[in-house]
Amino acid sequence: MDKGSILSVPTYFRLPNLKVLHLGLMKCSDDGSVDRLFSGCISLEELHLRNCELSNMNKLRVCNATLKKLFLSGFMGTDHVIEIIAPNLVHFSYYYTGTKGFSLINLNSLSEARIYIGPYLFSTIDFAPTATALMNGISQARSLYLTLYSSKPILLTPGLVPQFPNLTYLNLEMGGCLPEWKILLANSPCLDTLVLDFEFSGSGLESHNNGRDETEKVPGCLMYKVKTIKLLSFQGKPFESQVVEYLLKNAKVLERFTVRLSGKKRLRTKISKEVRALSRVSKKCQVTII
Repeated sequence: MDKGSILSVPTYFRLPNLKVLHLGLMKCSDDGSVDRLFSGCISLEELHLRNCELSNMNKLRVCNATLKKLFLSGFMGTDHVIEIIAPNLVHFSYYYTGTKGFSLINLNSLSEARIYIGPYLFSTIDFAPTATALMNGISQARSLYLTLYSSKPILLTPGLVPQFPNLTYLNLEMGGCLPEWKILLANSPCLDTLVLDFEFSGSGLESHNNGRDETEKVPGCLMYKVKTIKLLSFQGKPFESQVVEYLLKNAKVLERFTVRLSGKKRLRTKISKEVRALSRVSKKCQVTII
């Protein structure tokens, strides 16, 4: 269904063999129609919802025991709550900038989550409960791709970041500021691979502490678990260099450290030499500059 359709589902509705469903650019008439649609797809494994009009709805409820992959993006309307009950969900992708709240229930099978947190949803501290519910709901994921368009009101909120007991892969694309990125590491005790993407990092980051506090406790995963680190869109800015120095200084079992450079070509040789010259605590660490 697509292009301005209005979703209105009859009381008795069944699509028993449907496994993949795409809904886009359509208007949901009411909560009941959406509930009947998903409950009638008893074999559904993959669901895509994009750019749907939800202004007539109080709750977008996705309740399906067979669902394995869920993709949500670009809803219109911000007065709805998103509720997901999917015990067999292994992949969850959420790209959006506003909603009233989250209720993510029993996502214990979640293997991978890809989350974009935009400026509208988290522009003020008032949205902290919504952010907390989202982060708690995906806390069982083993791989997390997290884009923080504006990280300050998120990571500085007390108690927002939960424990991620199963997380082994973390990819952070951060914009706005980076003062508390280590909170995620501290709450991910099994982390093996860390990817930091600096592409959308804003100005003014040099004034924040990115690893210079000698009294600060180093995350346990960084010292004893992380074996692979990748830095993307690296331009050699002072705060980026501080991050590199901090990681190489504390990652005791690090084996692979890769830096992908961006910016002017004439600066790449200089940056490469500076990175390679930094001391590293791990004797097994191999540094690669791309």
